[in-house]
Amino acid sequence: MTYGENMKAAGQIGSLYRSVKNAISAILVGDDGCGGISDEVGLTKITNPFSGKDPSYIESPYSYNSLTDFWDNIQSINNVWSGGVTGNRSDYSMAGYFKKYNPTIGKEVQTAIDDAQTKIKAIPTPFVLTFNVAANKETIQAAIDACKNLTDVLNKADDFVQSNNK
Repeated sequence: MTYGENMKAAGQIGSLYRSVKNAISAILVGDDGCGGISDEVGLTKITNPFSGKDPSYIESPYSYNSLTDFWDNIQSINNVWSGGVTGNRSDYSMAGYFKKYNPTIGKEVQTAIDDAQTKIKAIPTPFVLTFNVAANKETIQAAIDACKNLTDVLNKADDFVQSNNK
């Protein structure tokens, strides 16, 4: 079964997902889902070089596109959350669900997405030349923290879905 077929068949025999809630959890917080992406951007792609753990681990170092790639990774979360790309969104989305059933969490997630993108945009370019400049420490740490917060609120959203009967 393809990824899409597994999602559509959630809760049915043959699907990877035992229930619709399991499928939603895979989207929101799974390793390959939104939470996995925000963790990868903040805790791996930015933190590894910034912390000195692995200074050679820099995405797109030769094209100087690291920050664009990081921002685009968070945009993919925004597209999943909003049910499509800018200009072609769907009310049948995570954002639509939370607008109806828990607007507070929905707003927290959208705010966290926007904040992560804003903080990533604030990092001086190109990342490969600026990640270890002392003057950029606070700006880079703010982006890492924003990605961590995004992961946390996605987990909060998933907790709501898993404990709700709607």
